[in-house]
Amino acid sequence: MEGESEKVYVAVGKNTQEGLATLEWVLKYWSSQSVSVVILHVNCGLKDFVSTPFGKLPASSVSDEKLEAWKMDEKTKTEKLLAKYLSVCGGKVKAEVLNIEKSQEPAHMVIVKLISTLHIKKLVIGMTLKKSPSWKSKTAISSAIYIQKHKPSFCELFITCRGKLVLVRAGNDQGEYEEEEMAADLRRKMKEKGSFRGWLGRMLLPDTPTCNRDHFSQTPSSSSSSLEKSDSWDSNFEQIETYFQWLSNSVEEIEEEDGDGSQSSQLDQTEEEAINSEMSTPERIEALKAKIEDYKKIAQEKINESKGNVERRQRAEWALSLCDKRIEKLVALVEQEVSKQIDLNRDLDKVIDQLEEVTNDIETSKNRLKTALELEGDLRNVLHLNSTDKLRIEAQLEKALAARAETLKEIEEMRGERDVFRRRNELCREREALSFSGFREFTAEELKEATVDFSERMRIKTGANGFLYRGRIHQTDVAIKLHNPLNKFSCHEFQAKMKVLSSIRHPHLVTIIGACTELKSVVYEYLPHGSLQDVLFPKPNKKKKNSRKKQPPHLPWPARLRILAETASAVGFLHSTRPAATAHRRLRPSNVLLDRNLVAKVADFATDPADPSDVASDIRDLGILMLQMLRGKEEEVPGKGVWDAEVGTIELERIAEGCVKGEVLKMEGVVREMDELGKKLGEERVKIVNGGEHRHDVPSVFLCPITQEVMKDPHVAGDGFSYELEAIHEWLKSGHDTSPMTNLKLKNKILTPNHTLRSLIQDWNCRFRL
Repeated sequence: MEGESEKVYVAVGKNTQEGLATLEWVLKYWSSQSVSVVILHVNCGLKDFVSTPFGKLPASSVSDEKLEAWKMDEKTKTEKLLAKYLSVCGGKVKAEVLNIEKSQEPAHMVIVKLISTLHIKKLVIGMTLKKSPSWKSKTAISSAIYIQKHKPSFCELFITCRGKLVLVRAGNDQGEYEEEEMAADLRRKMKEKGSFRGWLGRMLLPDTPTCNRDHFSQTPSSSSSSLEKSDSWDSNFEQIETYFQWLSNSVEEIEEEDGDGSQSSQLDQTEEEAINSEMSTPERIEALKAKIEDYKKIAQEKINESKGNVERRQRAEWALSLCDKRIEKLVALVEQEVSKQIDLNRDLDKVIDQLEEVTNDIETSKNRLKTALELEGDLRNVLHLNSTDKLRIEAQLEKALAARAETLKEIEEMRGERDVFRRRNELCREREALSFSGFREFTAEELKEATVDFSERMRIKTGANGFLYRGRIHQTDVAIKLHNPLNKFSCHEFQAKMKVLSSIRHPHLVTIIGACTELKSVVYEYLPHGSLQDVLFPKPNKKKKNSRKKQPPHLPWPARLRILAETASAVGFLHSTRPAATAHRRLRPSNVLLDRNLVAKVADFATDPADPSDVASDIRDLGILMLQMLRGKEEEVPGKGVWDAEVGTIELERIAEGCVKGEVLKMEGVVREMDELGKKLGEERVKIVNGGEHRHDVPSVFLCPITQEVMKDPHVAGDGFSYELEAIHEWLKSGHDTSPMTNLKLKNKILTPNHTLRSLIQDWNCRFRL
C-alpha cells in the first residue's frame, strides 16, 4: 500500500546493553529512510523447569504459589525490558513490540518460522561475544548460521555485534555455494578491517580457509604434539578454559598488530625513497643487500608464523569438537530427564484415573446397597398393605377410564378444530395461488429439443386446436401444446392470451409454466394420469397384445367425490375473477386432468370475459360431469349406476340435477354443498379394509389425504398434515416439493412418525373389528 513505511524487525534478548546497541545502530542506519521498527523478543525455556537461585529445577518440585510468583516476576521483567527498548526509539520512528511467550523450540527456529509467517523482509540480529569465549558465544554463532541458511529468499539479514555491523546477507543471496560466497564476503571485510569483525567472520564460517593475513600469536603450547587426543570433556576442561582465555586476549593483539603493520609499511617506503635519493650506486647496492637479508628473516618469521597458525587452527577445531560433543551430551541428558518427567506424569495420571474409578465404584456400590435397603422396606410395606393397594388401584382404574372418556371427547373437539384449520389452509392456498406469477418465455430451439423436434412418439393427443406433446425441460416432464397453423392469430393476440393465462393461478387449474411466441406454443405441467375421459371411458387398445400402455387408475367412490369437489372449486374460482368473470365453456371429462396422486386439474379454459349464459353453461356441464361420475356412462340419460349403494349418492344426484336443470345460479353454492358432502362421507361412510372387514364411522383424521384409506403408519410432513408413510414417500419420490393438501411449497421433506395418531387408529381398530 502506498505511503506505508517498511518494517524492520530487530531481534533482541535479555542482554540490555547489546539490545540497546543494536537498536541504536538500526536507528542510525535507517535514519534517512521511512521505516517502522518491530522489536522481536522470543522467550524460550523448558516448560517443566523454572529458574531458581539453585539453578533450573523441575516445576513439580516448586509449590503452586512460588511457581505463580515466579511467572509473574518473569513477566514483569520482560515487560520492563521491552519498555526500555521502546523508550530508545522514542519519537524517532514508529515502534511496536512482538513478544513471543514461552516456546519449547529454540529461538533461532522460532525466528525462521516467523520470517515465513509474517513475511519479514528485513531482520537485524544482535550478538554478544565476550572476551572469554564460552558455549553461549558458540550457540549465538550457530544460531546466526542457522537463521542465515534457513531463512526465505525474500528476507535480508543484518548481524551486529556491540553496535557494529558484522555481516549482511541479502534476500537473493542463494545457491549451491552459499557458505563459500559468505566466507569470501567476510574475507573481503577482513582485508579492509583486520579487526574483531574479521575474527567473527571466521567464527561464523569455521569451514572456510584461514586468511593469509592471520596475526594470531602462538598459543601457550604451539607444538602440535601437545594437543590432547582424549575426547573426555572432564579431562580437558582446564585446557579448554585456558585456550578460551588466550583466544580472548589474542583478539586485542590482532588489532594492535594490524596498526603496527600499517606503520612499518609506511617506514619501509620512507627508507626506500631515502636510499634512492641520497646514496651512491655501490652504497645503494649494499643497502639493498642488507635489506634483502632483512626480508629473508621476515619471510622466515612469516613461515614460522604460518606453521603456528596451522597449529592454532588444529587446536581451535579440537576445542570446537569437544564443545559440540559436550553440548550433544548435555542435550541428550536434558531430553532424558524431560522424557522421564513425562513418563512419571503419565504414570501419575494413570494412578489418579484408577483411583477415581475405584472411588466411583465404591460410591456406586454404596448407592446400590442403599437402594436395595430402601426397596426391601418398600416391599415389606407392600406385603402388609396388599388389600389396601388393590382397592386403590381399582379406584385409579375407574379414574383412568373416566380420563380416557374425557380424552376421547377432547379428541372429537380437536377433530372439529382440525377441520376449521383445514378450511383456513385451503383459503390460504387459494390466496397463495392468486399471488403466484411465475412465467417463462421459451425459445423454439428449447421446445424442439424437449420434444425431439416434435416427433410422433412424443405426441400425446391431436385435436382441432392443435397438438399436445410430452417433453422434458431441465429434468422435468412438461406438456407442450402446439397450436394448429390453420388458426391464424397474430403474435400480439397470442401474447395477450398468455398474459391472461399466466395471471390466473389456482391449485386445481393446470399450471402454465411458459410459452413460445415464435411457435405459438404453451408449456403446461405434465399430468401422468391423463384426463377423466381416459379413466372413466377408456378406449380399447388396438395395438398388439404385448403393448405396455399404462392402464388407467381405478377411481373409488371417495376419490370421485373429491375430484368433483376440486373441479367445482376451480370453476368457481374462474367465475369469481375480477374485473370480469371468466368461464370455461368446454367443461367435459377430457378437460379434467389427473396428476400422480389423482388430484384434479382443470385445463383448456377460455380467456375472454364471460357473460351470464357462459356461467350457466359451466354449471350445467358440471352437473353432467357429476352424473357421468355417478353412473359411469358418457350419455346424459339418468340411470342406475355402480355407486348407488355408496354414502352420498343421493345428495350428489340432487346437486347434479339442480345444475343440469338450471336451478343453481352460482357456483359458490355447488362448492359449499360439495364440501358438506365430503365431510359427511369422511365421517359416516362405510369403508371395506383388511380383507373384507367393515368399519363404521371412520374419523376423517384417520384417512390418508392421498389414498383416502385408513392409515397404518401415519407420518407428519412439512405442511403439518399426516399421511400414510408409503403414500407420502411416493409423492416426494416423484419429484413433488409441494403439499398434497395445500399445493404450497413444503418447508422441508422431513417425515416425523405420528405415534399419537397411530395409537388412536389402533384403538379404533380394536373397538370396531367384527
